[in-house]
Amino acid sequence: MNSLTEIKSISLKTINQDYITTFNNLNLNINGVVLGDGLGSHFLAEKGAEICVKELKFLLENFKESKINYEDLFEKVLKKLKKKADSISEIKKAKSKENILGTTLICVIEYPNKFVIAYVGNGSIWQIRGNFTHFSSQRYLPWSSINLLNPHTIDENGKEALYKYFSLNSTEENIRPTIIEVSKDNQMFGDIFIISTDGLFSPDQTPVAKDKEGGLWISGETKMSMLYETLQGFLKNCSTSKLGDELDGFCNKLIENKLIDDDTSFGVIITQQVINYHNLLNENNTDNDFFIN
Repeated sequence: MNSLTEIKSISLKTINQDYITTFNNLNLNINGVVLGDGLGSHFLAEKGAEICVKELKFLLENFKESKINYEDLFEKVLKKLKKKADSISEIKKAKSKENILGTTLICVIEYPNKFVIAYVGNGSIWQIRGNFTHFSSQRYLPWSSINLLNPHTIDENGKEALYKYFSLNSTEENIRPTIIEVSKDNQMFGDIFIISTDGLFSPDQTPVAKDKEGGLWISGETKMSMLYETLQGFLKNCSTSKLGDELDGFCNKLIENKLIDDDTSFGVIITQQVINYHNLLNENNTDNDFFIN
C-alpha cells in the first residue's frame, strides 16, 4: 500500500500526556496509527499512554496470524501496563493505587481493502471521502466527512466522565474495545482517516444548547475546518508538496490563534486512490469553483 501517513503532537503544557505512533506489519500487509491520551486526573498518565501505545504497536507489528482478535490484543496491553507498573518506583511509593496510569487507546489499521478501528475512550476517528473538496463555500463542513468514534463517556453533572479506559485498576471489561470495520474506496474517490485526541475533537466536548427561541444550537468546529482547508491545500499540490510540512503549518496556526487548550495529537492516513483522484483533477485543470474556500 502506498498510503501517506503522518502523525503530529503539540502541547503548551510542561508534560505532553498524549502518545502517538505509526506501525507497519509487512507480513500481514497492514499499517496504521496508534494513539493514547493520558487522563489528566491520573498520576503518571503520560506514562500510561506511552506504555499502552508502545505495547499495541509491538503486538500489531509482530502479529503473524491472518485474523486479529482485537479484544485479546487490548487485554494483553492491560497486562503489560500492570506488569510495567510493578517496576515504576513512583507508583511503589504512592499512598493510593487509585487513578494511576489512566489513558484512552485508539488504533486505526489499514488493510488493502478495508480499515479496522478499535478504541477505548474518547477523541475522534474521521472518515473523509476524497471528494470532500467539492462543496460550496456556503457549507461549513462537508457531509462526506463523518466522525465514527462514539465516546465511552457518560454525563456527570454536566461534564463528560469516561467509563472505559486503561489504568492500573482497570478490569478486562473496562478495556473491551469498540471495533468498527469500514470498506475502502479503491475505485473512485479514496479515503482519508484522521485519528485524534480530544484536543482536536471529541463529540462529548462539543457544546450543544438552545437559543432564546428554543432553536437547537451546536458549536462550530474551527479546528476541524482549518484542518479541512489544510488537506485541501495539500491535495491541490500533492505532486510537489509534503503532507508533513502542511500539517506542521496547521499546528502552528492552532498555536498562533490560541486554539490549543489541551494536548493535541492526531494522525492522518491518505490512501493512494485519493492521490490518484486529485492528481487527475490537477492534470486536467478541473474548475475548482465548487471547492471550499
